[in-house]
Amino acid sequence: MTTRSEGRPRWRPAVVVATVILMIAGSTGARADASRDDAERLFRAGAQAYKAAQYETATRAFEEAFALLPLPAITFSEAQAYRLWYVASKEPAYLRRAVELYQRYVADQREGELVADAIGHLADLEPVLAAWARPARRRRCPRARPAPS
Repeated sequence: MTTRSEGRPRWRPAVVVATVILMIAGSTGARADASRDDAERLFRAGAQAYKAAQYETATRAFEEAFALLPLPAITFSEAQAYRLWYVASKEPAYLRRAVELYQRYVADQREGELVADAIGHLADLEPVLAAWARPARRRRCPRARPAPS
């Protein structure tokens, strides 16, 4: 799958990790310190798995971190992991989930550098998802004709 990364910055895991950690540390309210600590631990585990190209592990860790502390930046990280899991596996369910998460991120965040990245990824992925959604007979490549003998 090709991406249109020209003109937009590439996702920098270290920047997102630092941003999420700062958001987690600065979050206040009814959430217990233990929940924030657990969310941070899970997010760091997800970031480490992502860096090691273990996308299934990364998606699960990000999902668990989000359940404890629903921050948009965690949604973005999970979308990134699902996108790359799709690239590695070509499993349409992962593509679908990446698109859903990018859409949620854009709706929740609305501004910032990563919003532009998410919008760019949506522009790349939504047509691919639409192609997967078409009936198989229209999606198939034409069969090659046998060579004349």
